[in-house]
Amino acid sequence: MTVSISSALQSVALVALAGSLAACAGTHSSTTDDWLVLGGMHETIAQQQHEGRVTLEELRGKAHFYGVGALAGLRGELTLIDSQTVATTVGADGAARPAAEDGSATMIVGQSVASWSPLHSGEAVAPDELDAGVKARAGQLGVDVSQPFVFLVEADFTDVRLHVLNGACPIHARMRDMEIEEVKRPFEWSAETLRGTLVGIYAEEAVGTLTHPATSVHGHLVYDDPVSGERVTAHLEQFGVAPGAVFKFPAGDA
Repeated sequence: MTVSISSALQSVALVALAGSLAACAGTHSSTTDDWLVLGGMHETIAQQQHEGRVTLEELRGKAHFYGVGALAGLRGELTLIDSQTVATTVGADGAARPAAEDGSATMIVGQSVASWSPLHSGEAVAPDELDAGVKARAGQLGVDVSQPFVFLVEADFTDVRLHVLNGACPIHARMRDMEIEEVKRPFEWSAETLRGTLVGIYAEEAVGTLTHPATSVHGHLVYDDPVSGERVTAHLEQFGVAPGAVFKFPAGDA
């Protein structure tokens, strides 16, 4: 059963942001004045606790909210840009398709950001340098990189590998050497280059809660499908950033 943001957050104590988003135990539900975390990687994927926790309508009601998550039942990906939802599922043809805007999310992590500090980058960032590249650029603008933060990247992305959930997570399946049944096959795609907007969460030591193993970044790409032309979103498993990108980090007064 989907619960409202207010009722869900009444069931947990308000916690300080420092450490809570990266290291909270049990059911992952927490908030501060600007952060919202419902669900967690291990909880929703490995433990299959992927019921709807918040409606997309309620998320759109949060001011200047940016976040990433998964639809209820792991039936698609969800990205929010300035409180606007981009929800994507897998169609009967196996392609990424826009999902209904009246659904619910089982997992969401994000932050309300009123203003951004841009950083124009003339250097390419390779996939294996991505975590360090985000951390270094955020540090240049005075972001406290020891705590989780949301960031944006507008760029041509390189060496892209992405997926859209369809009931099961391909990363989890590969790690466990599990076969995904046909009805739960995700949309998976690779591209040498792809233009779009990245909404990312940077969080150190948050594997199993906010990030997948071996990374400090949980990133979703919003892009125009090159075949259908539809605006969709997907989870980025691997990507680099071409020269000329614009990184954006929360401004000091955000």
